Amino acid sequence: MNFTAIDFETANEKGHPCSLGLAVVENGAIVRRESWLIRPYELNIPKFYSDIHGITEDMVADMPDFSQRWDAIRVFIEDQNIVAHNAGFDIGVLKNALDLYELPYPTFLYGCTVEVARKVWAKPQIVANHKLNTMAAHLGVEFKHHDASDDAYASAIIAIEAAKKAKAKTFEELLARLGLRLCVFGEAAAGPRSPGRYETSRTSGLKYVDGKFVRTKTKPKPKAPRL
Repeated sequence: MNFTAIDFETANEKGHPCSLGLAVVENGAIVRRESWLIRPYELNIPKFYSDIHGITEDMVADMPDFSQRWDAIRVFIEDQNIVAHNAGFDIGVLKNALDLYELPYPTFLYGCTVEVARKVWAKPQIVANHKLNTMAAHLGVEFKHHDASDDAYASAIIAIEAAKKAKAKTFEELLARLGLRLCVFGEAAAGPRSPGRYETSRTSGLKYVDGKFVRTKTKPKPKAPRL
């Protein structure tokens, strides 16, 4: 079970990243955690956003922007399996930042721990909902919500514990057992579609609408029984 869990915190309604955290999982265990403060594309962090994640304009004014952080970040993402809690949002933030700075797309596979949690821990029989803080409390994970490093850590734990319940040895096997899609990001996704996969590219990517990223194209999700 090898993957990298990521979490972005955003500065404003345009989805500009101001922080990124990640947790690297190897053989089913978290072996490394990293986090970065990022100067947003526009140095504008309204109080509403600061109240959520605690990051202010003063904290990131002298920090490297996303393009300057990218080389350090990319090594943890390219050609990896990526997970995030509400992955559509985090992948959308990443795509938006790459586009703003005209950076080449990395290629990677990704899945969503919200979707995983919905399959493994039924609502309301087991958990009240599948929000990250609810799932963390259910799994006994101590973390500071909306801290990018802690959120990535909690997302990684969800995937690890789900794999144990599903008796899955790999990230791909976990999603397959749950009937979920393994998503492909990057320019390499322009090739033929594979069963259970869909592509995200510059022409069929995500749009930021009403405070969230939404897909311009979707495929029906295959159904699988709950564990």
